[in-house]
Amino acid sequence: MPRTFSASEVAEHNSAASLWVVINSNVYDVTEFRSMHPGGEELLLEYGGQDASFEAQLGHGTSRKARSLMSRYLIGTLAEEPQQIPVKSIISLEDMAAAHDAASAPAAAAVGGGGKMVDLENLGSTEAPKNVALDDLGSVVPKKAIALDDLGSAAPKIKVVALDDLGTAAAPKGNTVALEELGKPGKSEKKSNKKATNLEDLGNVDLPSYGTRTGRNPHRKLTNEKNIEEEDPKAEEVQEVEKVEEVDDETKGLVKILLASWALANKQEDQPEAVKVSEGENEDQEESEEEIMEANEVEPEKKKSRWARLSPKINLRSSFEWRTGASNEKKAATPNDDDTVQEDKEETVQALLGSQVPKSYTEMFEFNATVMGFGRHRWLGEVNRSFNDIVTNAANRGRLQEETEVLALRICKTVEGEATLSMYKSAMLAALRSMLPKTWDPQHETAWNWLWDAIDKNLRNILYKPRSWQPALLRLMSRFSDKEKEAMRDEVYVRFFQVAPQGQDFFKQSNTRLHFIATRAMDMTSELFNDPWEMTEQISALGLRHVGYGIPTHLIEPFANCFVEVLRENAPGEETALEGFQWSIGLVAKILIRVIQEGSTIVMKAINANSALQLRKAVALAPRGERAQWLLCIQVGTQNISPLFWSIESGSLEAARAMIQDLLTIRADRDRYYYGVDALFQAHPDIVEILCAKAQQLLSTLLDGLVWRSKRTINSWRRVNFYVKHLVVRDGKFAGALNAICVSNDVKIISNQVVVLLSDTLWAGVVRRQFILSKVGFLFSLMVFMLSEAILPKIASADELNIRITVFAGRIINYGFSMLRLLIFHGKRIFKAYKTGAVTPGRCPLPLYLKDEDAKMGICLLFLLMAMCAGEPMFYCLHQIPITGPTERCKEAESVMQLYIILAMAAMVLHWLLVINLSVFATKLAAFVLVIREVFGEVGKFMVAIIFILVTFSSAIASLRHEVAEFRTLPKAANCLFATTVGIYEGDYREMLHQPALLAAVFMFITVSAILLINLLIAQLNCSYDYVYGDMVGFARLARGRLIVDSMVACPPTRFVKFVASLRFDQLLEFDEGDVGLGGGIQIKEPANQNPTSDDIIQRFGGTSSPDMQWPEEENESDRYARIKALIMQLRKGPEEKFSKHSSAGTGNGTSASGHTTSQQEGDESSSSH
Repeated sequence: MPRTFSASEVAEHNSAASLWVVINSNVYDVTEFRSMHPGGEELLLEYGGQDASFEAQLGHGTSRKARSLMSRYLIGTLAEEPQQIPVKSIISLEDMAAAHDAASAPAAAAVGGGGKMVDLENLGSTEAPKNVALDDLGSVVPKKAIALDDLGSAAPKIKVVALDDLGTAAAPKGNTVALEELGKPGKSEKKSNKKATNLEDLGNVDLPSYGTRTGRNPHRKLTNEKNIEEEDPKAEEVQEVEKVEEVDDETKGLVKILLASWALANKQEDQPEAVKVSEGENEDQEESEEEIMEANEVEPEKKKSRWARLSPKINLRSSFEWRTGASNEKKAATPNDDDTVQEDKEETVQALLGSQVPKSYTEMFEFNATVMGFGRHRWLGEVNRSFNDIVTNAANRGRLQEETEVLALRICKTVEGEATLSMYKSAMLAALRSMLPKTWDPQHETAWNWLWDAIDKNLRNILYKPRSWQPALLRLMSRFSDKEKEAMRDEVYVRFFQVAPQGQDFFKQSNTRLHFIATRAMDMTSELFNDPWEMTEQISALGLRHVGYGIPTHLIEPFANCFVEVLRENAPGEETALEGFQWSIGLVAKILIRVIQEGSTIVMKAINANSALQLRKAVALAPRGERAQWLLCIQVGTQNISPLFWSIESGSLEAARAMIQDLLTIRADRDRYYYGVDALFQAHPDIVEILCAKAQQLLSTLLDGLVWRSKRTINSWRRVNFYVKHLVVRDGKFAGALNAICVSNDVKIISNQVVVLLSDTLWAGVVRRQFILSKVGFLFSLMVFMLSEAILPKIASADELNIRITVFAGRIINYGFSMLRLLIFHGKRIFKAYKTGAVTPGRCPLPLYLKDEDAKMGICLLFLLMAMCAGEPMFYCLHQIPITGPTERCKEAESVMQLYIILAMAAMVLHWLLVINLSVFATKLAAFVLVIREVFGEVGKFMVAIIFILVTFSSAIASLRHEVAEFRTLPKAANCLFATTVGIYEGDYREMLHQPALLAAVFMFITVSAILLINLLIAQLNCSYDYVYGDMVGFARLARGRLIVDSMVACPPTRFVKFVASLRFDQLLEFDEGDVGLGGGIQIKEPANQNPTSDDIIQRFGGTSSPDMQWPEEENESDRYARIKALIMQLRKGPEEKFSKHSSAGTGNGTSASGHTTSQQEGDESSSSH
């Protein structure tokens, strides 16, 4: 049976040695739990020996985890005391007034009664009273906290008194008190450096520099609060104009605090908790922070676990009950001597809470929301996902409104009923206090309340309206027919071109394209209501594409307004749908305008002009530490666009070339090297594939930029660094750069020094060994096939039993090993090809891998071996084995012997043709083989011509009546003519002297074939060889590259990882002796006369080495040539001509966008000449 304690017994246990608290009449011994309390042990010490039911309800709500944890420390219940007032009893104002002469609140409560109840702010008024907790009236430590800006917010006739004087007859002792000490008598008598204010003036006077607690201006009209009387709009407008500067200064101060505290709250756990004090913070805060830092230095914290280190900093007090955290007013925590027990209890708490130690604002918010009992609400996560953008753009009212409108739409789609927005505020403030225990002060409280009030106001304006807008808009759009919609789209463009004539210069597409754009714009309004998450991403991506198109932002709003006007004229009376459409398309326009404005950098403008000179000038303004990012990423919200990729996509190749050159230029100051190769391949891992597909002419620029070559030579050798890490490995796997280069079939690129080094490194490190092992089986099959088919059956002792047994065993190996190996290999590839769809189109699709000549010969060899196995003579003579042993001479085998011999001959030829692949071991030998393959086409053409001539002349000769037997029939005539052509005819032409017609036909054939065709074939072979000879090494390297790619696909991952580790890409390479440079490359030494150079490839700069500084201005040859050219052009023109040009340029500058661009470019050229 649980033990019962009296209130006096509980009150004795109020120290760190013995700490009890009462919650809902239950007594808990939290002595051991105090150091593990997520809200901090100071909170438990403050309520030690007291009733903390109200505070526990505010802090934990209905959390099951909190109740489960509390049950472990329950020791009994609180005894009922009828002489005392029940906890949280209620008394009416009339009953309290009847006992106002009593000395204490309990005496006043004894009067009893059931009168009406009043609010704190209505005390002393004649209005209808409202509810108030009795135990908060006149108590020593009031437990109910109210917002400071709400004190005195009622009618002016209401008198405002100090909280500690409520319910007493005596006059207030004083009217000044520290803001954080309200309701705590005795504190004001102590010497305090905290700022004080007059209680009667609360709600009427702004706090210095930052305004009231919530950051509101009390002189402004708050339309969403009912208990404030409406003022004259004109007077209010004048009053707001007078205070614009004051509000702006106040907002700046609040935003500074927001950004500083938000950055600190999102720092990682291992980073030091230090905040730079902003200029607007007062001296009292600086002194308080210095005291905290000194206290930390005097008493260094012992090593604890993560949870123990974090627990003193976590504060779970709700937003309605904020207290200051000054260290000189807190009791020191008593350390636990038993570290093992301490760690076990921490693990128990952590397991009950079901999460790890919160290390960021998001984790801390989720933790506090769970503890408070409303962590299950999904809309809180939506606010969290947008909160960073809201906080970082708090100073921009337009952006803040846009973010809150999108957030309201997402909350509306997430919540079925209504969302209690104050939930987020409570968990947010609790999380921030926990993350910033040392720096949190009243100014932070004011700033974050001000921000949330702005968010709350914007959210409530439109939070539930989309629920009525969406169905109304869908019904309205379904009413219109296709013809009506087409007419509306036409009317939109007519009005738009009237309102903004400049828009005609950008909408030059066909009518069908314009109709598509208008239809898509109207569809976006409905899709935004349906899926706001996906549509906001798509709209942002669309805006970034329009950055590349160079669309002026001032045209977007008129374009949207024209849609609204046309729809309003065609749908009178549909106010709900029209309101939703106007809001939706307005939000789309806002997002587009913002994205375009944020993404329209000077780099993108240079890309639109496709000017390398403008791009170099633009990127020269970038800090040296951010120069690569300017060229590789423009981030707008969650969307980004790469200027480099856009320049390639849009065809601005001159700008793209300048960007690649700038990225791959090594620059250095005294502290570090700057080389954009890592940033380039991180932003575009497939940059080689992109260039091979869309801009092959830029490949050489990219590859040359990966090479550093020293201008110094040592013993006739020169250092060369090849930074090929990203061409070898990508995300731990083999990169696809070499494959893309091989697919492009560019013999010039494959012969580039970087690609040569890459392929040779892969060949020597991985492929060569793997290729030899793969060919061992084939070479074994070839040797066995030769022995069993061409050598052993032809020797003198072929009839001996042991020879016949050897031949039979060899043929069994051919069919059981060679044929089965080929069957498995091609079967897998064919199955994979049909499964993945890698087949040729048509009625009879074939696997794409069969386009390779080696694959074709391999599958032909498989079919030949299968046919040989089916017609094997020894299999037909198996019945003779018990008598004579294995043999191929029997009656059953005679019918298939001839066919078998032909198949064996063809298989032998294919075996030897496949051996040609071994030529890849020597590049020159492989090049010669490729030359032979290339010129074989010319021989084929010759054979076609010679066959045609043979058939023509042999048929003509066979039709003659003559006595020469060799030419009497068509086959004999063709045979003799061909033998004559190749010089193997043994007959004499004098035998045909008595047959003049036959002799003339033979001479004519010899003239055409031997003299014309053969000499023509020789000439064609010469020309083909000359064409192929210059690139035959490139063709050989292409063949080796394809082989390397195929072999790397089959390379085991562990072997590839070992190979990459052997290259030591993480080791820094030296440039010159003692000059340690960059990693990610391979260093070799080449002969000094192979690539002579006298220039230092690295651009070195003196002066400051700060990454935030720009590089000193540099001028290359093309810039100098452009400047000289512009100067010469100006000198050639007379004064009148220049004057007329400038005047016409000024006139054209205001007429069209194209005129503006031209004049701007001319201005750039003229400025560069000075």
